[in-house]
Amino acid sequence: MGQSLAILEKSKEAHKVYVAKWQRTERGKEVNREAQRKYRQSAKGKEAIRKRSKKYCQIHRMECIERSRKHRQTINGHLRKCFLSLRCRCNDPGNKDYRYYGARGIKNLFKSFDEFFHHITIDLGYDTYEKIKGLQIDRINNDSHYMSSNIRFVTPKINSNNRRKKINIEAIKE
Repeated sequence: MGQSLAILEKSKEAHKVYVAKWQRTERGKEVNREAQRKYRQSAKGKEAIRKRSKKYCQIHRMECIERSRKHRQTINGHLRKCFLSLRCRCNDPGNKDYRYYGARGIKNLFKSFDEFFHHITIDLGYDTYEKIKGLQIDRINNDSHYMSSNIRFVTPKINSNNRRKKINIEAIKE
């Protein structure tokens, strides 16, 4: 059973590589442009273009903000925001906090949001928004990665006390 899954995964990866190479050819680019043109002409494509337009966003701004606010007040929305934030801190050199995380070698070892969500809701027991409201994600060991055995949710006060040790340079010189 395990071998057949490994073979299936390898064939999926090989197919992805083949598709990526094919899409870079002239014929692949032409087919992709044709598919995009058909999508833009479809009702679904027209609706998507309309919703991305600046005028639509200006008119429906408050509606979009309210929808976003409501989503963040669910367990799924809150954890998705936490996951995306920690992923950016660790992976994106353009992020303002990258120097404190990714540059120090701290990595996000969760393969996907689903794995992160499952760990928080099932393993840690935070299955409702009310349980997690007002808490922050924290690494137990500050020099270790974001992984299932090293994260917890704590109050902001506890989180601010869990910092790297600062070295007093003047004390070392003496």
